[in-house]
Amino acid sequence: MIKNNFNVNMRMQASYATGVNYLNNDFHKHKVYEIFVMLESEAKYYVEDTIYHLKRGDVLIINSEEMHKFPNQDNMTFSRLTVIFDPDIFRGLSTPQTDILYCFNSRKPGENNLIHLDNVEFNEFLSLSDKIISLYNQHNYGCDILMLSYMLKLLILLNQKYMSINISMSDTIPIQVKPILEYIDKHLIDDLSLDTISSALKMDKIHINKLMKKYTGYTIHKYVNIRRTSSAKALISTGFSATDACFLSGFNDYTSFARIFKSITGFNPRDYKNR
Repeated sequence: MIKNNFNVNMRMQASYATGVNYLNNDFHKHKVYEIFVMLESEAKYYVEDTIYHLKRGDVLIINSEEMHKFPNQDNMTFSRLTVIFDPDIFRGLSTPQTDILYCFNSRKPGENNLIHLDNVEFNEFLSLSDKIISLYNQHNYGCDILMLSYMLKLLILLNQKYMSINISMSDTIPIQVKPILEYIDKHLIDDLSLDTISSALKMDKIHINKLMKKYTGYTIHKYVNIRRTSSAKALISTGFSATDACFLSGFNDYTSFARIFKSITGFNPRDYKNR
């Protein structure tokens, strides 16, 4: 159930939601930055090769280069707040003393994404979010500036907390899985059959699939399709045609690409480009 949302020139969005399902439970990345806030229950969240165990008060910060997914594997009902924004809005507002995007840009991908807020900080964060959301349908003079000012306060709060304690409670995906993920990322446009990966890494095929299923939730075939689809989405978003994106992201024929793309994103590639 969506509580409310705000939108500033399609460059900033936020929403409270409660439910079983999440909008995108496959690995993906996007051009915007994301702040994911766990309000109730507990869950696992994957960012790159790190697994974060979230509980109330936990905030995940995710930049545009980080692959991530939030699988609700146990079908638990959970509440969350999600804030997504275009970082270009705030880059010009940083100063030599204060980099407002520091916590997003100063990390290696998949490291130190988790910020835990105590009760006072958490309530302040939610208060700022509520103020931003409450301004959405207002068109009075200064409302847009007020929304941005509350968002700045929110980002300052996160950065202050991040700089004071940036050690995240996380589990790193085992060392045996990292070579598999790295090989796939480096060879997206090449043959990525299980036989090829097994031969290149000198690992047993059955063992590879078991590791992938256990730590990513996917078989090799499914994971490769998700990574290639993510690459195609990025290419389409930067101006490439759907056909060019198909082959530049590693798919061998357009028909299969369109079918896989729609099964993962809900759109066929040309509709996604128009959207």
